[in-house]
Amino acid sequence: MHEGACTMTKGGLYIPLPEHIEEFCKKPRFDECQQYLRGRQLLRQPAQEITATPDSRRHFPRRRNHLPVVLSHCDAQGKPEDIIDRSAITIDLSLGGLGLQSSQELPAAKVLHFQLLSPQHQKRFSGMGEVRWSFRDQQSGRYRAGLSFVGNTISQELRQHFDL
Repeated sequence: MHEGACTMTKGGLYIPLPEHIEEFCKKPRFDECQQYLRGRQLLRQPAQEITATPDSRRHFPRRRNHLPVVLSHCDAQGKPEDIIDRSAITIDLSLGGLGLQSSQELPAAKVLHFQLLSPQHQKRFSGMGEVRWSFRDQQSGRYRAGLSFVGNTISQELRQHFDL
């Protein structure tokens, strides 16, 4: 066994076996246990570093694209209601969602209506998306967010026009 490898970890799941408990957990050698050391390392890192990054949860490749976006609250049928932000802009697009920058904080799990304007295609794309994550960008002071598309219609339209 090479240093740093834990024989008690199988397929990413850690289950302490009786011999591990006897060897490390019940003795002063607990600080030699790789699982203990990894846990200590994680506790010292800022929370933002140890949580899953947006990239790690993506199912579709993203394509960088900067398009104007209008964000609105929507009713139960998905029709746009009051506008939240007229100055949002996409950062990237995929078949499953989009990354964007907004002047407004977007609460996670909120379903919003969005409208993209593609000047190169002279076309508007409308749909609904659920806010999956959001944080304030310290450099720009604006908010970054990820929206996961609700429904397949918008994905099909974007595939045709943006070669996704």
